[in-house]
Amino acid sequence: MFLHHLAAALSISVVYAATLTSNEFHLSLVGDGSGEYMMDWVTSTDITTSTLYYGNSASSLTQKATGTQSGNVVESTDLTVLCWTARLSNIKAGSTIYYDLSASGGTSTKSFNATAATSMTWAVFGDMGATVLGKASGITLPALKSGFSANVFHGILNIGDLGYELVTTVGAAYMQQLEPLTSAVPMHTTIGNHEMQYAFQGAMQNYYNRFSGITTGAGMASGSGSNTFYSFDAGYIHFIFINTEVYGDEAFMAANADGKWVANDTARVQMQQDQKNWMEYDLSHVKRSKTPFVVVCGHRPPNHIPTSATSSSNKFTKDLVPLFDKYNVDLMITGHEHAYYSIAASKIAGYNFPPWIV
Repeated sequence: MFLHHLAAALSISVVYAATLTSNEFHLSLVGDGSGEYMMDWVTSTDITTSTLYYGNSASSLTQKATGTQSGNVVESTDLTVLCWTARLSNIKAGSTIYYDLSASGGTSTKSFNATAATSMTWAVFGDMGATVLGKASGITLPALKSGFSANVFHGILNIGDLGYELVTTVGAAYMQQLEPLTSAVPMHTTIGNHEMQYAFQGAMQNYYNRFSGITTGAGMASGSGSNTFYSFDAGYIHFIFINTEVYGDEAFMAANADGKWVANDTARVQMQQDQKNWMEYDLSHVKRSKTPFVVVCGHRPPNHIPTSATSSSNKFTKDLVPLFDKYNVDLMITGHEHAYYSIAASKIAGYNFPPWIV
């Protein structure tokens, strides 16, 4: 009785540590002709090793891929997760692959269909926030899920501005709302202006950590070693993702030696040159007999970077438009405008420029 009255008289606050509710699995293609996939996921930070077990049957996960740590991400004030990535080999086109972080599998086992690359259809979106914010994501995400359920697409091209923003609880919500898709079909992405603008809050580092599978997969295979600009082959298409923030009108952020992100125009100029050099090398080595179509994806369209595409001050036009012409790029896909445009092939500064879709 005494204890009962004591408890009633006192204001008692019990704080429970947040627990991990989703591994936020994310597939991507290596895209080098090997048919291999990369998988990213998260665990609690007390996990010291993490292995992905997979196979052609949910009851027989006979293959394994040892995860490599790629850094922490703060998801809330009381939950930090550890990011992992691993390469999945010996994947036969057309097969269904089952996988789990436990060798014995169980109710947590997930699966994906390794669709033959020549049969892949792609869903394209960008500028989508977490559904907890409301707005357009409440329309886009259900449409994506509906298309996935109907087997309308087999891969995703996500062209930047992730979650609004890719930090703390909103970033976690964004990854979790996409997991039913990204755990089952590959998603390739790059950064937009919001990742760059909110780098000081962790958005850029979170991007690097969460999508490190693209870095070690398509990034390394294409020679960029990056997950902001890289390329990969899928069927008859050679996809190139570029970092358009190097041409943006906002501060270009880079990490100092102490890990703090600060405005750094020297880093901007260096990355412009690195990306341009890499892109010319990549385009010059496309095997058109194998991948006759070249599609470039980036966040900002060339006429909003920030001046018109024909302006003499538009660095995108100076650096990249001549390459689009020289190597006969077939299509460019961008976002950023929060509207839909389809623009016919045209001349920009005297160079042929392919159709582009915003």
